[in-house]
This record gives sequence, C-alpha cells and structure tokens, in this order.
Amino acid sequence: MLPALGLMVACGGGDGLEATEDAPALRSTKAAAVTEQCQPRTVYTEDHLSATYDTYVEQASPDASHGTSVMLVSDGSPRQETYLDFRFSGFDGFIQARLRLFASDGSTNGPALYKTQSGWTDTLTWNTRPAPVGTALGNVGEVASGSWVEYDVSSVVKGSGAHAFVLVPEGGNGMDFVSNEDPRRELRPVLVLTHAHTVCTYQGSGGGLTQAVLRGGGGDEVVQALATTSNGGHVVAGVYTGAGSLGGATFPSQGGLMLGRFHPDGTHEWSRAFPQASATLTVTSVTLTPLGNVLVVGGYAGTPDFGQGPLPTSPYYGTFIAKFSPVGQLTWAKGFTAGLVTGDGYDPLPIRANAVATDANGSLIFTGYFFGRANLGGGELYAGPGGGAFDDAVPGMFIAKYSWEGVHLWSRAYEGGLWGAQGEGLATDSAGNVLLAGYASRNADGSPVLGATHRENPLVAKFSPAGTLLWSRALNGAQGRMVGVAALPGDAVAFAGNFTRRFTFAGQTLESTQADEWDGGNADVMLGALEASGTDRWARKHGADAAESVSKVAVDAQGRFKLAGISGGAVDLGGGLIGPTRGNDPQSFVASYGPDGAHQWSRIVGTNHSDPLVAVTPDGTTLFGGTLRGITHVGPTPFGPSRGADLLLLKLAP
Repeated sequence: MLPALGLMVACGGGDGLEATEDAPALRSTKAAAVTEQCQPRTVYTEDHLSATYDTYVEQASPDASHGTSVMLVSDGSPRQETYLDFRFSGFDGFIQARLRLFASDGSTNGPALYKTQSGWTDTLTWNTRPAPVGTALGNVGEVASGSWVEYDVSSVVKGSGAHAFVLVPEGGNGMDFVSNEDPRRELRPVLVLTHAHTVCTYQGSGGGLTQAVLRGGGGDEVVQALATTSNGGHVVAGVYTGAGSLGGATFPSQGGLMLGRFHPDGTHEWSRAFPQASATLTVTSVTLTPLGNVLVVGGYAGTPDFGQGPLPTSPYYGTFIAKFSPVGQLTWAKGFTAGLVTGDGYDPLPIRANAVATDANGSLIFTGYFFGRANLGGGELYAGPGGGAFDDAVPGMFIAKYSWEGVHLWSRAYEGGLWGAQGEGLATDSAGNVLLAGYASRNADGSPVLGATHRENPLVAKFSPAGTLLWSRALNGAQGRMVGVAALPGDAVAFAGNFTRRFTFAGQTLESTQADEWDGGNADVMLGALEASGTDRWARKHGADAAESVSKVAVDAQGRFKLAGISGGAVDLGGGLIGPTRGNDPQSFVASYGPDGAHQWSRIVGTNHSDPLVAVTPDGTTLFGGTLRGITHVGPTPFGPSRGADLLLLKLAP
C-alpha cells in the first residue's frame, strides 16, 4: 500500500526512473515502427470467441441430444459429460488460450478437461460422442456456485482451426455450467485468446519525463482541474470521498470539494477539504489570480455549503463559483440555478460552468451552458426556444464577469439555436479582453449565432473588459467544439479543439480524416492562431482514423501548444502512431506543438488513467495529470497501484 503522501519519482534526462521517498473498434490497421526511441511497451489484448457448438450427453439416455439446453452438465452419477467445440480462423499469433465457463451450480470436485475430436454438432449423443484424447489439460477441484471456471488450453490451441473439448466428471457431486443458449450473453462459454503487442508510446523530440508523483490517501481523490503558480508550483482542485488526502491531514470522511497547492519540486504546501452533507459536486476549472487567490467553478446537485451558508438548491445541475485565499480559505462563493416557469409550476433545468479565467484585477470570469432561464446577477438570461424542458432540448451559452469582491459586473447569453451552444474555454489578454472558445449553431430562421451558420460550429470570440463583443470567428463547415483558448505574445489568439468534416482557414481547407462519412466520422484535433484583430493566422489538423478527443489546452510563454485528451486506441497526433492498434481501451495522451502548430512530441499513457489535465510552468515545463485507478504505464514504466482513485502527475521537459 502506498503511504498517504504518495510516491515521488525523480528522473534524469530520459525515462529511466529511480524511486526516491517523499476505445470503439479501430478502423485503421496501421502500426508504428517500434524503435528504442519510441519508448516501446508491451500491451495485452484479448479476443473472446463463442463456442460453435456446446452440449452435454448422458449415459442413461444414450440417444438423447441436449444441444438446445441453457445449461451444460457434468456429473458422475448419473453419468453426464459436457462437450464444447470452437472453430475459428483469423485469430492467430496469440500467446495464451483459456477456456472460461460460468458455474451456475458448483461442486466439491469439478470436472477434468480433455481434448477431443471435432466434427460433431449440437445433435451429439452419448452413443455418438468422441472419446477424450491424451491426458487431462486441467482440473479445477472445488468450485463455488456463481463463479467462473478457467482452464489453460494453450498446449493444444496454438492457432486457427477446430478445437473440441470434453469435461469428464471425477465424482458424484455434479456441476452445471451456463451454455451458449442461455440469454445471459455475458455468462456464456468463451475461448479467450491473449495477444501481446509491442507498441510505441512516444514520438518526437522533447517532453522527457523528469518527475512523477502519485498522491492519495485511503479514500478516492478525483482531481478535475489543474493550474500552475507564478513560481512553478501548481494547484489542483477536485472532489473526494472517504478518507481522502493530498499529502497533508486526512480529509473528513463525508466527502466533498478538495483543494491542494504544491511547491515547484512537487512537495505538499497545503490542502483543504470542504465536506458536503447535502450535495454532490463536480469541479470543472481552476485558475489563480495575480495575488495567488484560487478561483474555482463547477457543478452541483443538492444544496452545497462551503462554510458561509447554503447555496441555492438544485435537484439537477446547479453551478457554483468560488474564491479562496492564497492559503485555501474560502473568501466567497455563489450558486446559480436555471429553469422555466410552466403551466404546471417551475421546472428546474441544468446550468453548468465549464471554464474560469481571471485578469490583472483578479476578476472572476466564467462560461458554460444552461437551459431555460437563469440570472447570474445582472437580470434574466434566456437559452432560446430550444432550451426548454423536453427530451431534445439544446443548451444556450453564457459568459459572465465578477469583480475580485464577487460583485456582478456583466453577463451575456447566446441562444442555442437549432443544435446548441456552449462556452468551453476562457482566457484574457494583456489589455483585459476576454477570449472565449466553444461552439454555436444557427437559429431556426437561418440567422447566425456568434457567426455560426450551421450545426455546432467551433468558434473563438473576443469581448472587451466591459463585455462588448469585439469579434467572433466560427469555423463554418466544421462540426465540433473549441475547448481551449489562450493569449499569445502580441495578444494574438491561440485555439485548439476537436472537429469533423471540413472548414477553410487562412485560405486553406482542412478536413477530418473521415470527413465524407455520413456522420462526419471520428473527430480529429485542430489548433491554430488568430491575429489580435480576429483575422486568420494559421490552422493545422492532426489525427488518424482513431477517435481522439482534446479535453484541455495550455500555451506557454514561447507560444508552444500543449494538448491533453483521450484516444480510443492508436492515435497519430502529428508525429506518428502511438498506442495499441488492437482493442478500444481509452488511453490518455499529451502532445506539444510549436508556435506554428508543428508537432514536437506526443506520448500516450496506459489504461486506468482518466480525466487528463495539462498546464505549463513559467519555464515551459509541461504538467500532465489525471486520476489513476489501478496501474498504468508511462513508456515501459508502471505506476501504481492506486488506493481507489489517486492523482498521478507527470512533469515533462519542454
């Protein structure tokens, strides 16, 4: 078990670690050339093959067949034997084969498994049954009812073909197994073929692992937001349950909001818990003001209280904004709800904050989506006629600004049109202008919303410090969302997100890999830059057939883009394929691009790692974090196991 402070690993120039205390099925069959430079790792995948035929035979009824029975019986008295036949092709190259059966009725002495001849069907009887061949392949002994039984058959199943087996009882206490005819598909017999694949986990130059921290207590710590401090440290925010910890005192076991701040070397500075008796919370974004105050936004259901009185009750998604001091003490908090007045009364509806930003004055600016009507402090906002209380409702977008004292300064809403609108990312530039990333859709009458002329067009918009819309740039023709935005030197605007189909930018048409499929296919990554005036500078597309989804974006002082997200298997983020080409387990990725969008490096983290987060320190170091549940790999190196859900944070060289 890991101590509450977690495990810290310090590294040299590469990924050789020395411990010190303190996805849908892929359409592509391409594989990356595995070299030492790509930090190869062996991954394992399984094929689960159903039995072609399965039945049992009984000595007392020698001419009877039981091929339609929902169970398979093996018993010594009366004598009954179970037969299974697996016939397959195209699944060669496996390293292990296992027969798995579910015992609906157990035994003090389970049957032995033998190989037998194939060629029979479900009409098999006692009189026509083939005899066992050779010695027993396995014998399981006592088996509990309601458990899985497994036999290793690797010695006889070495490739495609027909592979038949018989279960021979060894006593009078018989067993019943679920058959291929049982309606519970997940309990049917399977032949499990295990494959080993050596895959690349890294491409490019740079991004070497210099430190890894695994941190958590006995409860679950789900870190949902990450921001860096001016001295190279970092702050995390999220939720916890049980006896949670981020390295300091154990949190109250009730569960609730957690915050933590860490020194540049990764050691614990402080952590705070805000337990909730009557609410469940989600944190969506965190940032720090110039004076080091911590601004947090998120969603809730119930009636949260951070210590200064309850926020408005919401049975669904309410949203909160909160300010904490540089040492994590609550300064103020506000909660907001949404809904509609109907003939039957008031229908509560969701409202959710997706991103928070600040400016030189320490203001709190946030954006997100809502349904129905909401008041953020400046009067009623309307999500549009499509945002009502019905199944196919679509959200509208909001953006609002508050002073450092929590006083409402302004708020705006944009109707969702036919397919919805959301604010997804926020930043401010040197003049205090507000940069927004998200998506919008045209109205039913054809009029655009923030320049969007069709369905879910990704967009970037710029507002003055007083909330006046200065310009918006929608990627019409594309479908997707802009998830991040940042100010570049000279107040140019960086953006990144996900898209399908195609759009034109700076005179160039970019299209997703599967743009011509009826639904646009899997999404690809886009990133680009706009001039401070809103005119196009450049845009790039990265991705292959796999579905990659960017979730977080950061830009460093040198204008380098850092993206974090999830892929459903092997992915090409601009430098070549990384990750397994078989299987669909989600993999977290992080990638770096130059100021012109050219790929610098990308790497993938194994399974059991979720909620990927990214931030950059003043010296250009990338912080890549997420929630670990189990064991995962960074390159060939395993990390974990976690105790429930813990924080895994990687520090990567520029």
